[in-house]
Amino acid sequence: MNSQPEIKPTSLEALQSGTGDNELSIAELTRVLVSYRLLVAAVAIVFLLGSVFVAFTATPQYKAESILASNQGAGSGIGGMLSNFGGSVGSIAGLMGVNLGTAASRQNKGVALRTLTASSHIYSFIQSENLLPVLFSGRWDEENEKWLVDSPDEVPTLSDGYDVFTNKLLNIQEDQMTGIITLSITWKDPAQAADWANKLVEALNARLRQRAIANTDKTIEVLNQELERTKILELRQAIFFMIEKQIGDKTGARVQEEYAFTFVNRAIPPDADKYISPNRTLIIGGGLMIGIIAGIFAAFFAHAILRTDRS
Repeated sequence: MNSQPEIKPTSLEALQSGTGDNELSIAELTRVLVSYRLLVAAVAIVFLLGSVFVAFTATPQYKAESILASNQGAGSGIGGMLSNFGGSVGSIAGLMGVNLGTAASRQNKGVALRTLTASSHIYSFIQSENLLPVLFSGRWDEENEKWLVDSPDEVPTLSDGYDVFTNKLLNIQEDQMTGIITLSITWKDPAQAADWANKLVEALNARLRQRAIANTDKTIEVLNQELERTKILELRQAIFFMIEKQIGDKTGARVQEEYAFTFVNRAIPPDADKYISPNRTLIIGGGLMIGIIAGIFAAFFAHAILRTDRS
């Protein structure tokens, strides 16, 4: 009867499975590490030096924060204006096709906050500050003022700038208890980060203020048209009051520079040593730990190869 020759596992297979004639005990594993301690140390040192290099050559990133309070708690426009009247005058809302109440008032703050991160606002800010060459400096030839690309399709677009700015630089958080908003910009230049954090809010205030002035002009025009059509004394008096209110709102918008958000604290450039990344301690410590683990694996692998060659 033919018998198949017995195939013993190699030392590498035995090391992986934990069975076979070449199985290594805990004591043998310890002896392997002692025998290959120089290899373990060499691998660990290589990883340590690499992590030190990364930690001290990585570009520091700074965070500049603007603290904001909303000015958008009150209603505006016809809807918000009519909510100031009593119940009898409130019937004007139905005649003019607008909704009473606080719905618009509650939405004002949300609209301002949403507009702050809207693509139209960020696009406009990127254009006004000429940020594409800054955000994509690796593809920009500053001396010759041209893009270092092989084809026009590779030139960064406003959409590309929007993605980088909103996903990597901009962060907005609102305290649900107080309504205080923290807007932060993270960037390698602390002065630039603070400048952008403040200017982004200033641009929004100017944008919404101009929009409010345009809306009051339209509202006044509609109210004047209603005034010409109606002959009812009570309605005419109410319309006169609303026109007066709109003129007051328009005047307020003209003089109120911090229209949507008030600066509780403007962003200031962080000190040079106040960077948020890289975390050098974490990088170096992590590199050392990974190096030790890699060194141990390298020792076991070298031992397995050596035993395989001897068998």
